[in-house]
Amino acid sequence: MMILKWIWPKEAIKESASLFKKTWGERAIIHVWVGAFFFLIFLVAIVLCVFVIINGAIKTGIIMLVLFIMLFIVISMSTDTVIKTILFHYAETGELPEEIENKDLLTGIAIEKK
Repeated sequence: MMILKWIWPKEAIKESASLFKKTWGERAIIHVWVGAFFFLIFLVAIVLCVFVIINGAIKTGIIMLVLFIMLFIVISMSTDTVIKTILFHYAETGELPEEIENKDLLTGIAIEKK
């Protein structure tokens, strides 16, 4: 849960429902693509760890697997938070945040309202 405004819980629930209705399509598309991307990265990591374990370095393979899982969790959660923040700003203002340098990358995801 992110707190981006200081409002009462009842108002926050109403606003959250409204924002969800505005961005549900973008949210679904983004989560599918980001999820698929991280899934593929995770599969590569698993294959690498299994390869190391099969070649006799069991402890090294297990340590690598644990480190990959921890890194995967941190990066995917950070990415999810950034995406949610961008979508919140987009739903509130109808525009992408100023801090995004290459807005052309997101035009297929969030088309600015005019």
